[in-house]
Amino acid sequence: MNMTDYLNINFPGVSLESPLFYSWESALRFELGDPGVFDIDGEHYLERVYFRAIELFKELHQPNDDVILVTDAYFADVAKGRVHKLNLYQRFIKNKKILRHIQMEVIPDESDEADASIDPPFYIHRFWLPCKTREIKYAPLIQAICNQDMALKPKMKHRVFFVNITQGSIFHIYDDRGCDVISMTPDVLREVYDKYYGWILKYDKEKMDRVFRAD
Repeated sequence: MNMTDYLNINFPGVSLESPLFYSWESALRFELGDPGVFDIDGEHYLERVYFRAIELFKELHQPNDDVILVTDAYFADVAKGRVHKLNLYQRFIKNKKILRHIQMEVIPDESDEADASIDPPFYIHRFWLPCKTREIKYAPLIQAICNQDMALKPKMKHRVFFVNITQGSIFHIYDDRGCDVISMTPDVLREVYDKYYGWILKYDKEKMDRVFRAD
């Protein structure tokens, strides 16, 4: 089963775009960084961001889980044939042999963030790589994602989604402020909801409580 078929069957109507939280009922949104802390102590701020993001990833992904690593790369009007491969994952995959299984498609950017006034339009070059969680160097990859708006390296400026086939979940760090996770059923995320309740973003907490709080 390819990625598109998997999403259509298990997450009908969901597009891999931000904000993922609002696209599905069984969804959680966690706060990674407190913006009020950044100007006071930037080092402490980032330590908390990295720690929370990595802890949530480990809780949601077991080493032998089948995962599709999805990356949306943005370019101006570039023909599909001219973008064969990006070195997106070279630093973040343990077994380089699996990189031969990277697939790509070009799709228009129809997200809420897209600027319709740009001409030529921007297209998303969507890359996806089937792998196991244990084959991903997830700690440096997560740090790179969290650094996307920082003057720091490593940096991953493209949008990344972890589609967990085994667990039936999709995990997305939208920036250093927070991350979203959705699941096929609330039961998949209820333990994470209970364990990390203190990290849940206060905004929309009532919605999450209605879905995940046990009767």
